[in-house]
Amino acid sequence: MKNTFRTEYGKIEDPDLKRFVDVLKLNNYSIPLMIRYMLTLKKVMQVTGKPLKDATKQDIERVVSELIKMKPNTRDTELKQIKVFYRWLRTGSLERGQPYPPEVA
Repeated sequence: MKNTFRTEYGKIEDPDLKRFVDVLKLNNYSIPLMIRYMLTLKKVMQVTGKPLKDATKQDIERVVSELIKMKPNTRDTELKQIKVFYRWLRTGSLERGQPYPPEVA
């Protein structure tokens, strides 16, 4: 299954995204949810033109301005995924009790 996941949905080139997907796997996230995170975070990289770790608050605001055009449920889901990723990136934790970092707060 691991090869199917990587092959069918493309190689993960951003090292932070790869590590994040590995953490999601270790925490028993479903494959569809991991794919959804990947697609959302790849959008962030497309809009910002930067690696995920280098995105600033202004970059994230630009991403949010693009997400506003989406259906409310999709927009809200993607915003939450972006927040969860950056909390993990800055704190190393998926725990809900941890505050979000300034760039996505």
